[in-house]
Amino acid sequence: MLTFRAVKLPSLLLTLTLTLISGLAVANDNPPTSTVDASMSTALYEAQPIRVGRPGPYPNTKLISCTEIDGRMTLAETAKVEGDDVEVVRELLTTTSPDHGLPLFMEVPGVVMWWVRTLGSISAQSIGVAVHESNHAVDAALTRCNRGLATYRLRDKTYKTEHIFGDTPAYAIIGNAIPASLKSPQVGSRYPQYIERNGSHPGSDFSILLDEFVAYAGAASVDLAIAKSKNLAWLVSPQVTGLDVNVGGVADFMIYTLSYLKALRKDHPGSYSILKRQSKTIGVLQTIWTIAEKTLVSAYSFTKNAGTGGLLLVSAEAISIAYSEEFLSELDLMGITHMSRSQWASNYLLVDK
Repeated sequence: MLTFRAVKLPSLLLTLTLTLISGLAVANDNPPTSTVDASMSTALYEAQPIRVGRPGPYPNTKLISCTEIDGRMTLAETAKVEGDDVEVVRELLTTTSPDHGLPLFMEVPGVVMWWVRTLGSISAQSIGVAVHESNHAVDAALTRCNRGLATYRLRDKTYKTEHIFGDTPAYAIIGNAIPASLKSPQVGSRYPQYIERNGSHPGSDFSILLDEFVAYAGAASVDLAIAKSKNLAWLVSPQVTGLDVNVGGVADFMIYTLSYLKALRKDHPGSYSILKRQSKTIGVLQTIWTIAEKTLVSAYSFTKNAGTGGLLLVSAEAISIAYSEEFLSELDLMGITHMSRSQWASNYLLVDK
């Protein structure tokens, strides 16, 4: 599930919210209901727009085959997807996310293209959403392949955990620990959708929270590459003045994860003990957290926060609260290494200087 917003000129404010339950919690298999020269520079597509095909039915991800050779789990869709737009998306992912988005595309091109085509165009939003959502489909397939133990794909690596459904409570408990200021129902807020609505679903436990964090942290590479490249400016409508697809979600899921750990420790000590003993699960959290930190630091110059005309929208408040002593201690208790608050003072937390 992904919530994103494209902020436009005031008279053309557009808010688009995609609401799909994560592939690990509830089957992603039931969502709401001429050849392109691959060597061509994507910059040329601005003058030669590519019409996307019809999405058709959502691919049956339960038919994704899984093989494991020497510890490497590989997936493959049975259905083939064709069209000019397929080659354009493949080339874009080769450029923007060769170590994450492209491998996902190579495994589940039908899922990626279903999302691009459902959104109706090839754009920064549709590519970011497609990579994010395909990550859920891949994680769900990997988890089935791993006998129901939560498994994730991030940066073309597979991460297995010991976590099974029922080990931890639904992540609606985040509401018991997160500060009121981050529960805002304002446009663009992820809290109402993720925590208040989806978080109360019985299957939305800690493994699903990690699934969302993985999807945001991985797909953020697409947003960042587009924000950095003048050659990819055609992917962003001139009317869009701010983009909150995946990079902003990374910051939000930092504080959501910390709030979950705090609420779990205080109100569900039995489940907290189970989680703390799961070394592989904690190892996945460590990997995600490190990638999240590096992503946000790399993205700063291309965010609105920098004051230099950047495109990306990131909540400095979410980072500030996450790196407060109260919440950062939750990582320490789990043995997760992390940046210090002072290390953010040169970017998002300039007020701390």
